[in-house]
Amino acid sequence: MNVDAYRIDWMTKRRYLAYVLVTSLVGGGIVGYLLADQHTAAALATVGIVGIAIVVPKVLARRTLFDERDRRMDERAARYTMMVVMAISLPALVGPIVLEQFGIVPLQGWALGVGVVCIGIVYLYLAIQGLLNYRA
Repeated sequence: MNVDAYRIDWMTKRRYLAYVLVTSLVGGGIVGYLLADQHTAAALATVGIVGIAIVVPKVLARRTLFDERDRRMDERAARYTMMVVMAISLPALVGPIVLEQFGIVPLQGWALGVGVVCIGIVYLYLAIQGLLNYRA
């Protein structure tokens, strides 16, 4: 399949970021409404459609929208975000267990779940970083 006929010339970085913002807000609202009404399959389908809709203009743009400076800034922002997520995950993993051992509050499963999810995100980030550094 040749996508050259569908290339767009009017997409700039600022327009693409505005497009991503609007698409993710509208898509998130629709997905939230579907999940609140307990339509899980429709919500998952909507997430897939919105995910594809977010990526399509970047793929079809004739010029590159992001340069090396943007990539370095994104990498730094991702690293700092993962440090914050790690700082949240450690107390969320240890806190409920310690509080339960001291008899202050019973074990809070949701707090332990938050810690496990956060540390999973950090491990996923580290795996992706390692894979990208290994390929380079």
